Amino acid sequence: MYVNLLSIEGTYRGVSRELKMPNLPLLSRKWREYSVVFDKYLDWLSIEDNSYCDEGYQLLVSLKDENVKHNMSCEIIFYSDRPEEFHLGEGFLGFDVCHMEEGISGLEEGCRIADEYIQKKLNKNGLFASFEDAQEFCAIWKEFINIHDPNTWTIEKMPKPFCVWCSTES
Repeated sequence: MYVNLLSIEGTYRGVSRELKMPNLPLLSRKWREYSVVFDKYLDWLSIEDNSYCDEGYQLLVSLKDENVKHNMSCEIIFYSDRPEEFHLGEGFLGFDVCHMEEGISGLEEGCRIADEYIQKKLNKNGLFASFEDAQEFCAIWKEFINIHDPNTWTIEKMPKPFCVWCSTES
């Protein structure tokens, strides 16, 4: 299971969003307070393992609180590619499809591949509502890539389904 803090912009609420820095004067006291927490968050991410841990989660909670102070919309999300960790109840956002090393959702690139198919299957969060739809999209992606550029991509680089849910803690 992975956890991250991401901005809320538009309808897509999957794993490849980025947290935006607030627009604060560089020398202000608020900026210094915010940057201390944000720098710790960046240090935490830089170990290239944002899997869940209590210390990391508490850091995200404090960073979310800082974002709220600066009128930034963000949320703490959890995501997993292990079915036993799926939380389809409270906080469930949907299923994204991505390759973790690339950090890019197939839904962003995939719109060019099967736009009509995707638009019919996405929920209000811009994610697939069912695991089966996410798996089907991955199969379409694989077929498309193999036909159009069989030498560039390998099976390991294909996107796979990730369940995405947000923290319900306020």
